[in-house]
Amino acid sequence: MMIHGVSHRGFKRDSNEDRYLCRKLNDGSLLMAVADGMGGQAGGEVAAQIAIDVIAEFDPALEPVEEQLESLIREADYRIRRRAEENTALEGMGTTLTIALVKAGVAYWAHLGDSRLYLFRGRRLAAVTGDHTIPGFLLAEGKISREDARVHPMRSGLLDCVGCGSLDKDSGAFNISEGDLLVLTTDGLHDYVSEDTIRSILDSGKSLEDRFRELVNAALDAGGYDNITVAGAQF
Repeated sequence: MMIHGVSHRGFKRDSNEDRYLCRKLNDGSLLMAVADGMGGQAGGEVAAQIAIDVIAEFDPALEPVEEQLESLIREADYRIRRRAEENTALEGMGTTLTIALVKAGVAYWAHLGDSRLYLFRGRRLAAVTGDHTIPGFLLAEGKISREDARVHPMRSGLLDCVGCGSLDKDSGAFNISEGDLLVLTTDGLHDYVSEDTIRSILDSGKSLEDRFRELVNAALDAGGYDNITVAGAQF
């Protein structure tokens, strides 16, 4: 198994509000997450870091996995809102959160916002998660194409996030096969790099580190308008 993560501030932002986690746990399972924070006065950085810190508290000895992930998301939401109440300069902060926990050959995932989990299998790229945005909703309804959703003028408007209170998350699980590649991204990548390009880079046969670096460089070549984060593992 190969594991790697990389994050870049981009060219247009003063700070990096993305955070990620890639950690092999003591029972051999793998915990990964990406968070893309939002909010003024460094609120985005604070919210994303809180979310990642909470997810890092995952205990592989506790079952069932799905309930623990849901509990951790609720805890992250609570801590973010509590911090904002304690410091009014952070009011309104929140974060996307996409989690993948691979244990005993099964990938469990949970998701809020417009970060993504992709599965690259057999030279095919599939988005496991759907964006909690207006174009994401229209795509799920079959009213627009994936490329239309990628360039939609309202693609940055979130319908839900951690810290926003409603916590209408998506979650699921699927079996992992040998050779599978799980990739978690923030919108600084997939909003500016087409899925055809992402698939082509992942299919290059290079090391995981080189492929992820090429993905980040592709987003930078497209302008580097947002923070860019890619994390994942190949099995």
